[in-house]
Amino acid sequence: MKWLSIPSLGSSRGLLIAWRSEKFDDIQVEYGTFSLLAKLQDKQVDNQWWITCIYGPPSNMGKLEFWMELNDIGNLIVGPWYIGGDFNEILFPSDRKRNSRTNKNLKCFHDWIAEFSLLDLPLTNLQHTWSNFRANASCNKIDRFFISKEWLDKQPKLTLKGCPDWFRTTFPS
Repeated sequence: MKWLSIPSLGSSRGLLIAWRSEKFDDIQVEYGTFSLLAKLQDKQVDNQWWITCIYGPPSNMGKLEFWMELNDIGNLIVGPWYIGGDFNEILFPSDRKRNSRTNKNLKCFHDWIAEFSLLDLPLTNLQHTWSNFRANASCNKIDRFFISKEWLDKQPKLTLKGCPDWFRTTFPS
């Protein structure tokens, strides 16, 4: 087993990418402020792909730097790409329950998806990925996973399921 990690800051922002070293070689690795990036090579077939794990800033401070880092990563990628994590951002107004404030970053999010022709991999069993766990809870879908068309061509049956746990873990299956 091999892995990349960025430690958490308190109860947030920790990142981890892990892979089976007997199956994959890491060709390229990048550590960012908000991301981990690995280019992996399958040892048995001629198949390389990129995986990016992200944690977006929870407040507006740092959002511009976050989107700039994601643009830099997107410009580096050639080939199948899987990117996901806690964007700390909604994509659609329906991703928010009980909090009606408008979101200025929706356009940045949509522009970024369009710029890199990414496909939103929907969760099959959860509508929201975060809650404040209060009475009349505020719930949001701020965790997202995107794939490139090249990834979809290689893995057309890929689905994503969310664990309905307090730590909102998500995993591809």
